[in-house]
Amino acid sequence: MSGVAPTTLEQLEVAQRQACRIITGCLRSTPAPALEREADVMPFAIRRRQLTAAATQRHLRDLPGDPLQPVLTATRPRQRLHRDRGWADTGLSTSSDAGLGDLPREPVLVVPRTPPWESAAGGVTISSAVARPTKRTDPPDKRLEAAQETLAGLPPADYTVFTDGSATDGVENGGAGAVVFRGAAELERIRTPAGRWTSSYRAELTALDSALASLLRGAEGPAPREVRICTDSQSALRRLAEGPAAQTDVLADRVWQRLLDLADRGTHTSLQWVPGHAGLPGNELADEIAREAANLEQHDVPIDLPSAKARLRRHAHREWEQRLQPTRYALQNGVRRPPTAERLGLSRRECVEVARLRTGHSLMLREYRHRIGLEDDPTCPECGLEDETLTHLLTDCPARADARRRIFGEDEPEIKEALGDPTKLVELLRRLGRL
Repeated sequence: MSGVAPTTLEQLEVAQRQACRIITGCLRSTPAPALEREADVMPFAIRRRQLTAAATQRHLRDLPGDPLQPVLTATRPRQRLHRDRGWADTGLSTSSDAGLGDLPREPVLVVPRTPPWESAAGGVTISSAVARPTKRTDPPDKRLEAAQETLAGLPPADYTVFTDGSATDGVENGGAGAVVFRGAAELERIRTPAGRWTSSYRAELTALDSALASLLRGAEGPAPREVRICTDSQSALRRLAEGPAAQTDVLADRVWQRLLDLADRGTHTSLQWVPGHAGLPGNELADEIAREAANLEQHDVPIDLPSAKARLRRHAHREWEQRLQPTRYALQNGVRRPPTAERLGLSRRECVEVARLRTGHSLMLREYRHRIGLEDDPTCPECGLEDETLTHLLTDCPARADARRRIFGEDEPEIKEALGDPTKLVELLRRLGRL
């Protein structure tokens, strides 16, 4: 899609709008922004820029023998009278608009550094189980007891490390925290930035990586026989448990390299999952350190390809919302898609009528039928006071005030409230005899 010509793109968008009308049942007169939002189908132009930028981000990384990398890094003069900027310029400018332009990029891991026939053997143990099964919804004291019982059943450790990761909304300003104990004595607190655009998973892996690096740097004299690292990240442990030869990103591969380095020195490392936010002192301290680390300078932290792609997806959705912002549809429904009617158990006919009403292009509305030449008089047949528009039907008509009060709890609900709950909207239409 990145190399599609503008005329071809226009043809694709025409076909996409036809598909959106089939999906939603909306009428042909429905404006494209409202139609695409109801179908939850991103406009081709925005989607094209997102995919082009994602491809650009991949080719900008150190892929051996990539023939497209010189194209992206070369300086080219802008050609006059060319409306289409070309895929390279489009990808680079979209990446810059998304905040990726000046960030260092983490290379793509083409092949893990550890061959399949090599492993840590008995030098590394990874466990996501606790002594007593717990759920996130269990009371904190129950999860704390399970964590303490699990740690008490493990072999004595020379060093115990608690790690945690933090990211605002799970996607930005990442921080990695770790605290190292020798016996009961606290030795070190480690704070590491985890990236301007990141993920909670990556912040957790960064914490593990920083802790292992510290243990390797601080090894003086005889190597410790047992190291225990406690984390509340199930996803990080599941990924590492696949083994060193199965890793697909640089950070996880580096964590395994550090584990193997410790194993070569005769150190056994246990990676143990513990329930988070349960009051376990070491885990709570690591969480506090991670939140502090999130405030560190992030500009020099390389961004990995999955985080870059996730950032581009969010940027594309924000661009889509901005495109919707000035429309009547957005004023009445907001820029985010209302609850999906299909998932609420409504029939196809009910889903279609809800979608048509939300766009304002509905044959239920006398004003709309008058607009397209199917009605001589747009006036409301119930009250006769004004045109039967969407707002009049759902909020203003005095003849329908009692029905609205029974459904929404008030005579004149806000239009966003009336349109925001498909189930209540269908109930109102049934009460009014429209369904």
